[in-house]
Amino acid sequence: MKKATVTLESLDSRADVHNSKIEALDKKIETSIKALDTRFDRLEKYVSEFFDFIRENMMLRKETQEYVDERIDTKFTKYTSDQFEFQDHVGKRCENVEHETLALQHRVTLVEKHIGI
Repeated sequence: MKKATVTLESLDSRADVHNSKIEALDKKIETSIKALDTRFDRLEKYVSEFFDFIRENMMLRKETQEYVDERIDTKFTKYTSDQFEFQDHVGKRCENVEHETLALQHRVTLVEKHIGI
């Protein structure tokens, strides 16, 4: 019977050692779960911020593209208007040169008639 008592006491002490190891492991697991929860919360926050950044970036890109398109349209319209104005001016100058040429030819003809050529 003494041997059985010693064995039960040794088993109890072993059980206590194992129970303390199990409790320590439970605490480690609990700590790890809390750390993972914290990391997941942080990751969720970062992902949310990243998606917000992407949305903002896409909106800015759209606004920038609209601004660029508007500027191109404005510049092209002004360029086209200036081009038409320039062509009109050149056309008028050509007409003036033609009139002056005809007037000079008429004068030359008058001078030739006067001189008798």
